[in-house]
Formats: sequence, C-alpha cells, structure tokens
Amino acid sequence: MVTAQADEGELRAAWRLLRRVGGALRRRWPTALAIAGLVAVAVALRLALRPDRYEARGLLQVGLNLDLDAGEDFRFAGTAARVFYSQVELLSSERVLAEAAQVVAGGPIPPGRARDEALEEFLEHVKVRPLRNTFLVAVEAWDRDPRRASARVNALFDVYVRSSNEFLGERYRVQNDLARRRERDALEALRVADARREAFLARWGEVSFEARGRALAVRSGELEARAARVDVELATIAAETSLVAPNLDPGDRAEPEVMLGRLGFLLKAKELLDPLHEVRGRLARAEAELEPEHPAVRLVHEQLRAQVEALRASLRTLSEGRREELRHRAAMLGAEQAEVVRLLAELERERFRLTELQADHERLLREVAYYERELEATRASQWRAEGRSQVQLAAAVLAPAEVPDAPSSPFKPLVVALIALGALALGGVSVIVWDQVDDTLRPDDDLAGQHALEVLARIPAHDAWQDERALVLAVATDAQATATGEAFRLLRTNALHALAGRERPVLLITSAVPGEGKTLCAVQLATVLARTDGPVLLIEGDLRRPRLSALLGVEAPRGLSQVLLGGCALVDAIVPSGHDGLSLLPAGPAAASSPGDLLTAGALSRLLAEARAGFRAVVIDSPPVLGLADTSLLAPHVDGVLLVVRLAVARRREVEASLAQLRAVGARPTGLVVNGHQAAPPYEAYGARRAPAEEDAGA
Repeated sequence: MVTAQADEGELRAAWRLLRRVGGALRRRWPTALAIAGLVAVAVALRLALRPDRYEARGLLQVGLNLDLDAGEDFRFAGTAARVFYSQVELLSSERVLAEAAQVVAGGPIPPGRARDEALEEFLEHVKVRPLRNTFLVAVEAWDRDPRRASARVNALFDVYVRSSNEFLGERYRVQNDLARRRERDALEALRVADARREAFLARWGEVSFEARGRALAVRSGELEARAARVDVELATIAAETSLVAPNLDPGDRAEPEVMLGRLGFLLKAKELLDPLHEVRGRLARAEAELEPEHPAVRLVHEQLRAQVEALRASLRTLSEGRREELRHRAAMLGAEQAEVVRLLAELERERFRLTELQADHERLLREVAYYERELEATRASQWRAEGRSQVQLAAAVLAPAEVPDAPSSPFKPLVVALIALGALALGGVSVIVWDQVDDTLRPDDDLAGQHALEVLARIPAHDAWQDERALVLAVATDAQATATGEAFRLLRTNALHALAGRERPVLLITSAVPGEGKTLCAVQLATVLARTDGPVLLIEGDLRRPRLSALLGVEAPRGLSQVLLGGCALVDAIVPSGHDGLSLLPAGPAAASSPGDLLTAGALSRLLAEARAGFRAVVIDSPPVLGLADTSLLAPHVDGVLLVVRLAVARRREVEASLAQLRAVGARPTGLVVNGHQAAPPYEAYGARRAPAEEDAGA
C-alpha cells in the first residue's frame, strides 16, 4: 500500500513537472525561437566564413580471403566480424598512418616531435568509416589543396593493402603448417582405429547382432512359456494335495461319498459304493417292516457300520497312494523348473554379452568414421591454406580517390537539419532553465494541481496601490455588478462551502510575503460577508504594519493590543467601519512587548470565542507567513486560512514554504486566492462593469 502511494506521488510530481515545462515553453516560445535563431545564425556564419576545403573519397574492400562457407562453422558470423574489425583497426593503426603520412609528405619524417605533429595533422584530415553489414570501408580526406586531399586517401590505401597482404600471407603459411601436422595426427589415429576394428573381427567374426538378438528373444519366450506351464502344474498338485490331506486323518468321520469326492475317483465311485448302497437298501426295508429294536434291524445296522469302516479304510489307503503319486509328480516338476531357471539365466548372460559386443563394435565404427571425416576436413583446410598463401590478397581498392574539382559546401541537408534541431533544443533548454530560476507565478500555472489546494477565486487585476480606498468603496457600495465585486462574491461562496457550512466561521487572510494584496482581499471579503450573512467582525491582526484603519478611515484609541493585554474589553475596542453590518477591531496602539508575545497569551482564545458569540463571521487580516511568527500563532485558532497569491509577484517556492509552515503548526489551509488575474470578457458580456479604480487602471 505504501509503495503504491509512493508511486502515485511520483507520477503526480512527474506530471506537474511536465506541465510546468510545457507552460514555460508556451509562455516563452518567442524567446526560445529568438535564441534558436541567434544560435543558428552564429553557426551558419561560422561555417560560411570557414576557408574552402576539398573532400576526396575512396572505397576499400577488406576480408577477401574469409571462409564464406558458413556451414563449416556455426561461429562464422562472429569470426567474420572479428576479422573485419581487425582489418579496420589495422587500417587506422599508427604504423600504417605514419607510412601514409610519409608518402604524402614526399619523404621520411624524422622521429620525435616532427613525426608526432605530422601524424596528428594527418589524422585530423582523414576519416575511416566502415559501412554497416558489409565488408566495405569508406575513407574520406579533406584539405585546402585538392591534390593533397586525394593523395591522403590513395597513400593510405597503398600502405594498408601492402601491410595487410604481408600479414595475411604469413598467417596462411602458419595455417598451412598447422594443417599438415593435423593431417599426420589424423592419419595415425585412423590407423589405430582400423587396427582395433580388425582385431575385433578376428576374434568374434562378422556377427549379425540383429539376427542373433531375434533368435535369443525367441528362445527366451519359449523358456518363459515352459516355466509358466510348470508353475501352473505345481499349483494344481498343491491344490490336490491339500484336498486329499483330510482323508489321511484317522479321526476324520466324513462319509465315504465325501472322501471319495476328495480323491476325485469318479470312475471308481460305483464300484466302491455299490456294496454300501445295497446294505443301506436292506436297512431301509427292514426298518419299514420291523420295529427299530428288532434283532434283524440291529443286525443290519451292525453290517452297515462294518461296511462304512471297511470303505473308509480302503479310501485312506487310496488317499495315501494318491499323495505319494502327487509328491513324485511335484518333485519331477521342481527339477524341470530349476532347469528352466538355469537356462533362462544362461540366456540372459548371453544377451548381455551380445549387447556389449554390439556396443564395442558400434564404438569402433564411429571412431573410424570420425577419424575419416577429420582427415578429410584437415586435407580440405590444408588445400585452402595452400591456395591462399599463394594468392596473398587481403584487401582490394574498389574506388581510388579522385582529385575533386570544386570545394565542398558546408550546408548539406543533414548539417542544416542538425543545426536547426540543435538550435531549437538549446532555445527550449534555455527558457526551461530560465523558468526554473524565475519561478514567479504565471496566469497559466496549475496552482491547484501544484499545491493540492483549490483556487477559491481569481481577483481581477487592478491598480490597487494608487487608490485602495476608492476600490473598497466601489465594491462595498456598488449598486450594479462589477468584475471585482463578482470575484469577491464568488470567494465568499466558495470559502463558506469549503468550510462545510460551519456556523460562525473564523477566517484568516494571509500571504507568503508582503505586497500580494491580502489586506485588500480581507476587507473586501468581510464587506461582502456583512452584506449577505449579517454582522461581521474584521480584525486588524497585523500588529506590526496595520493598514485596515487607514484604509477604512477609522480612528480608534483602543484596539487588539489592549484587549490581549487585558486593558479593555472586546466590546469597548470594536468600532463601526462605515459599511453596513461590518465592524472593525483595529490593531490599537503599539505595545511595549513583541506582537508574538501578545498572541501567545491565553487571551487570544477568549477573544475569538467572544467574537464568535457576537458576530456571524470573523475575518482576520494577519501578517505574511514567512519571516514572522504572528500568523503561525494565529492560524491554529481559526476555522480556515485563505492564502492570497499575486500573479507576477508571488514565487512558487514562497507559496510552498508558506503552506508547509501552516501545516506544520496544525493549521487548515482552506484554499488559494489568486490576485492580479486578467478579467475575462464574459464578465462584461453578462453586464459586469469595472469598478472606477479598475477603469482607471485599464486606461
């Protein structure tokens, strides 16, 4: 939240600065144009009075032997740029320039100061300019002698081409030797790689890794299927064994049919159970014909029990044989399972070994292929180096400099445009700096935006200092609307609205420095308030330079100073002002103590409370804020403070300092009153006439 508020404050400050700069340019644009014109004329005269000079130009191409096959090295673009700028640096090097200067001078230049001066003079008359996105370099030279100008360019070309070719030829010879060594190393590495591959083939032969892998995969699938079948059979045997196990328990009294079902001998069921069923049939017939206790019935019962026990014994014997049979079968399947596991392990080892052999074989093939490519690239680089070392060409002169037949004009379109832009920029900067130094308030300043306060009224300009009493009487007694009177009526309305309808308000009228019209504004506002809102008390709060009494033509022996000292009551010090509803509390005779000491006493609060009780409104004319403590002592006791600023007199820094001082003592700045404003035509269009003093000032 704090960061957002800080950003918003910075944006407002930047916007105020832009508006201030715009206002400065709008107010002083004639001055800016005048400064720009003077600067442009001065520069034009300087260029026009310059001695004639001749310009010669030549064009040079560098980097002719760069490798243009970008596919061989993805860093080609960076390499080309580095080589190009290296060649340009060589063109501007001290050795090349010194030799060219000797050619132009027509003989050797002795070392020392003479050589340094000749080199500096040559540099001042030559310009090397690489052309963007090309391998071209333009060289320009100028001199009062046309032949000497072209000689500078051509001499520089000759010396540079010779030096660059010598350097490049030696460079390619070094590259050639390096390429030969790389070729020998690549051949040796290729020989070693081929030997290793031949040794591999001699040991393992030509192995078809793909076919061998497929065969191993098929065999592995077969073994896994066999292992699955053995697992299923072992599970079946385990299930049958667990089913037969209860038949072997001597205490098991299950019926023979149940025991027979556990064995699963469905084919032998009839053979084993028929005797039992025959006995059970005889028992059923006997029980149907005889009593249960009949000896024949008991005999059949005994035969049935004997038959069941015999059958159980027989089934236990069969179950024992079945269990042994299942154990034997399980042992055979276990041996088969172990064999399958062993075969699968051997198969897995063989597959792993095959994978290793394939990886070794592929690595050897890649190594051989790599050294073959390396050998091919090395030989190609060697062939190029050999060819270039024989060509020995690094640069070419595309267009030698010709002797110019006419001097060059200083007023080229680009030069004229730069002069105009520079002059305008200098003029604009000058008026902006002037506006920053001279921070006097102007009519088009955004006072409300700059000081975060509303402008409550704009008082028309008038020559108030010649006849202030006439202006006061004109506004106070006007029967018709005047521009000044309407401005003060608007001030009354806006001030009361800003105080949010506060009952019996106390208003303090002040300014930053003397001479801004605060006293005149105070008496005019009090007069307008008295005419509409009832009795108003106007207090002459400026005890140092009181002017209200003289302005209203009032003489009184007592005043504010006696009331604050307790020498008289407030009602005894108030006198009529000569205007309806307006009373005046004059400053009174000067006291022995400082006005600041009088205002710090507790009598000020009591005086204002008594004034509120007796009047509908109280207006205080106070001293300026800056330099005095009086207003800072009065302001915390009032309901609102109106700061009067006079255009073309008040300064921004003084207004800001005054507002900061008022806020520092806890006062409530209500708004600004702009004095010295030029009245707009709509005043007169709606019947507003000028006051007599205004008409005199206008004349």
